Amino acid sequence: MSAVAHWAEPIASPARRDGRHLSLVTERALPADIAGDAGLHLTVRGRRVLAALVLALVCAGGWGAAQAVAGGPAAIDSVTVQSGQTLSQIAHEAYPSLPVAEAVVRVQLANNMNSLHVHPGQELSIPR
Repeated sequence: MSAVAHWAEPIASPARRDGRHLSLVTERALPADIAGDAGLHLTVRGRRVLAALVLALVCAGGWGAAQAVAGGPAAIDSVTVQSGQTLSQIAHEAYPSLPVAEAVVRVQLANNMNSLHVHPGQELSIPR
């Protein structure tokens, strides 16, 4: 089914003054006057990122200050391996309060060792 519309009056188009469809703007409007001063507007995500950045900088500054107060790296003692000594014995003497396995790992890390073998006369660094 279809419907036919019958208009009583024809729709009139808007009257043009001088026949042109463009008109001249008489007052000078500047974009700043129209938009106003927008300033800087951060979204919620932007504010969170900015807060996280500030927090990271504060933490990094605190960590750097703590390192400066600490006075640098820990003191390192040197031990010469005697005949018949094992790495476990040396590590236990250097760190009597630690379990032997943990003490051995500390000595290995300080000396870039990948095994438990030591030789008489070998110099080992013992960090304190």
